[in-house]
Amino acid sequence: MQQSRYLLFQLLLSILLLAPRIASGQDLPILLRDDFDNNENKWPTKFDKGKIAFQDGQYLIEETSTSGGWNFYIYPFIETGADLVLECRLKWLGGSKTEGFGLLWGLEDVKNSNVFLITASGDYQIISRYKDQRKDITGLIKSDVINTGEQTNILKVVYRGQEVDFYINAVKVHTAAHMPLRGFGLGFEVNGRMKFAVDYLEFRQAQKERRLIKNYPENIARENLGGRSIANIPKSPL
Repeated sequence: MQQSRYLLFQLLLSILLLAPRIASGQDLPILLRDDFDNNENKWPTKFDKGKIAFQDGQYLIEETSTSGGWNFYIYPFIETGADLVLECRLKWLGGSKTEGFGLLWGLEDVKNSNVFLITASGDYQIISRYKDQRKDITGLIKSDVINTGEQTNILKVVYRGQEVDFYINAVKVHTAAHMPLRGFGLGFEVNGRMKFAVDYLEFRQAQKERRLIKNYPENIARENLGGRSIANIPKSPL
């Protein structure tokens, strides 16, 4: 009897310890982890509206134009409908503090994608684009979990069933209904004149079959969005 109680206790303890990992997607296998020590994943290296560089284990992106937002992405295979986790660590290095930069995924083309953006002044916004129509999953939200200025922030997106959870620095900031993946494009978006660094990008998913994407476009200068993804952001006090 005592042994049965001990086994039950161990089972309950295991469940309690595992639950946070499952909720945050840490139980899923890592399919892509890029620490940007090299460019084996063939990220864009040419950008005529700014600069791109690999330096000290970081992917540096700088937009020097005022001609709208820009996307930078690769094409890993992502299984539609399966749970997944996307995570990256970003650091703002200068420029506009009131315009957005962040994580891009589910991209088919410039008119179809999802983004999770932050600003250096402490705002975030989640946007979905479908057939050139923009849907604001959230408005512009001020959050004290965002490290402002020249500090790092970790963005995470977790697909579980029919919901999508959004985390900033390990704190859940929003839960949305399922956001469809229009395509396989995965990467980053920048809006406005600024410079930021990506420390790493991680993609987790339990796939039934691993496949490669054939004949995808060369990853040179990415597509111009033609307008800000976070528009008319008032300057926020720091």
